[in-house]
This record gives sequence, structure tokens and C-alpha cells, in this order.
Amino acid sequence: CLPRPAPTAVAATTEGPPGDRPMDPGVVPSPPGSPVPGAAAQATKVTFVADSTIFTNTRRVLRLAERYGAHVISHQGDVDYNQRPAQFFGLVNEIAGSHVPVLLAVGNAEWATPEPYSRMAQERVRPPVQCEGPMGFASHCVIAGPGRTPVAFVHLSGWSPPSPKAAPSETTAWPLQEQLQLVRTALGAHGLGVWKVCAFHVPAAAPSTLDKDLDGQAAAWALTQECLRHGALVVNAHKHYYARSRPVRAGASALAPDPAPEPGTPEAPVRLQPGRGVVLIAGLGGASIGR
Repeated sequence: CLPRPAPTAVAATTEGPPGDRPMDPGVVPSPPGSPVPGAAAQATKVTFVADSTIFTNTRRVLRLAERYGAHVISHQGDVDYNQRPAQFFGLVNEIAGSHVPVLLAVGNAEWATPEPYSRMAQERVRPPVQCEGPMGFASHCVIAGPGRTPVAFVHLSGWSPPSPKAAPSETTAWPLQEQLQLVRTALGAHGLGVWKVCAFHVPAAAPSTLDKDLDGQAAAWALTQECLRHGALVVNAHKHYYARSRPVRAGASALAPDPAPEPGTPEAPVRLQPGRGVVLIAGLGGASIGR
């Protein structure tokens, strides 16, 4: 989605080490000549967060979002682990502000009662963000406006009937074909120069190497492939760590990234384009840190 240089920058923040420094400011490097994050009014800033709580560490994460002036929070699921959506969204209001939309993809922690999370996230949507579709399960949102870098989001359940062994609710297990169709129609409607983001909770693995503890990976693999065909940034969570791939190509039998540069050679700027994207795991929302 960045076939040519354009004045754009997307910032991603989540919980970092002591000092609250931003996490990997090069999540998707800007094209040559683009302003650095925070230096240009036209930059659209997105905080990617997941696996959060209503306690101290998540407060630190949300302070980063506020400090760097996030225009929108993209939450990839597992909001608070305690079925307390009002407390979580109240925390967002307190720290980042009630004006900041939270675009949500439900995680396994929301399986029991996903509807309140969906409703409260939907109630926060306001210009310059516009959304359609059920928030948390299969929504398409766009942030745009005069002088603003446009970003198109698809937030998905990532789960498909028959329900996996952890038995999410029927509303959480959204039909896979409907999710795939949403990716095709929503992202396919946006032309060049629009950042495209696919967000869902469980990261993908190749069908031959599926983690048997994560039944949702089968659906996640199909969704990841479809998102890569549209040149999207694929953002997942579930794993409580941060990771970012080099560019990966759609249609491969495994998520094999482009080779690393020779030692001492700087990496070239990342270009997202149809058939080629980046996969990001942003699971450091405050719940814990995995290894």
C-alpha cells in the first residue's frame, strides 16, 4: 500500500522497558523524505495493543499512546481477562482520552461475553474514523480527512465454526468465508497510497506446523494469506511479546520473510504492495511478558 513516496508515518506503541520508550519506531519504515513520527501534522498515528489489563502495566501502555498523540488505538484482543469492559474503556478515557477510538478484534479472553466489548468499542467511533460491520468480529474502519494520511482497518474475529476446543461463543466464531470476503471487498476498495491493516488475535502458522493448542491458527493462516494479497500490515497478538517480520509474500507454504541484508548493510525501507506485506505481533499490552 506504499507504492510511491508519500508524506506518511505510522507509530506503534506498547509497553516497553523501564523509561517508557516507544516500541520499535520502525514498525513500517516511512518512504524516503517522509517526516518522522510526531513531526508532521498529517501523520496518522496508530497504537497497536493487545493482551491488556486494567492495572498498572496497561496504564503505562496507554500513557505511551497519549504521549505520542495516537489518533486511534487498534486492539487485537484479550482486553482485560476479567470480563470488565467498562473498567477497561474507563481506563482508556482517563489516560488516552474519550475522544480516541478503540478498534477491536475480540480475543479468547472475550469469548464468554464478547458483546459488551463490541458495543463499547462501537460507541467510541467518531470522525475522522468511520466504521461499518460488527466491531470485534468483522468490521471495516477508515481514518481519513483533510491533510491526514488515510488508514483502512479490518478487525476480525479470526475464529471460524466449528468452534475450537476452547469453545468460544457462536458470535465469536465468525464464518471464515465471511471474514475472507470482508478482507477482499474492504481492502480491495482502497487504492494506492492507503495504509491497510488486518487485525485479529491469534497469529498464523503454516498448516503443516499448526500449534495444536491454538485451533484458530487454521483460520488465521487463511486470513493472513488474503491480507498479504492486498499488501496489508497483519497485526496479531495472543503471544505476550513483540515481533515483526521482514516483508513476506502471499501464497507461500510458510511465512518465510525476505532474506536479511548482509552484516553491516542497512535494511531497505519496507514497501507494502499487493502480494507483499508485514506480520506484526503486538502482545505487550500489560498482562505479562512471554518468552
